[in-house]
Amino acid sequence: MTIVTRVVFLYAHLTGIYEFLSVDRYTRCMKKGVFDKHKRVPRYLVPTIKKIHATEIYATAQQQWKLFAEGCLRNRYFHEQVLKRGPKCLACKRKFNHANATTQSKIEKHHNSYTRLCLGPLLPAGHEDIYRKASKGEFQDVPNCRQCRKDNPEYFEGCLKIVFPVHGECHGDIHELERYYRKKRRKQLLADFRAAGKSWLPMSFLC
Repeated sequence: MTIVTRVVFLYAHLTGIYEFLSVDRYTRCMKKGVFDKHKRVPRYLVPTIKKIHATEIYATAQQQWKLFAEGCLRNRYFHEQVLKRGPKCLACKRKFNHANATTQSKIEKHHNSYTRLCLGPLLPAGHEDIYRKASKGEFQDVPNCRQCRKDNPEYFEGCLKIVFPVHGECHGDIHELERYYRKKRRKQLLADFRAAGKSWLPMSFLC
């Protein structure tokens, strides 16, 4: 592949030709008040690497990666430990199921990073620590988080540190912000690309 061809592909990616739907997603995000969410949701909750990109990073270790990214979320012991991180949603700072709540909070587990592998053994099918069956398209296996904490306590704590309890609605807000920040980074990369290219590419190519 020639240098010019590489530049064309890079330009197409940065301008969103291959991700044209992101414009619609960005518009919807703005309409729902992304700037209010930006003020409310702590930045550390927003993933810097998309889950789908982490899949590519760990292409040679898919089993261990999927156990961390999906499998552990169905482990009863891990679920309980995540909820013990505190009585409040870390996105909005409101309590889960407080005394004046009109409905029971829908609590979800949120990864702020997917760059990690599971080192624990697998649970056998039907084990009591599997608290729900896999949904359609969801990874089937579940790691033995209880045993992992006994064997590798420090590593288990590392997993726990990047999974947070949040309200279901707040979980959606976090990922809206993730799309917003990605759009913002793409625009900055494109601006940098154009600035660097002005020194050796025709302006007609960059416009």
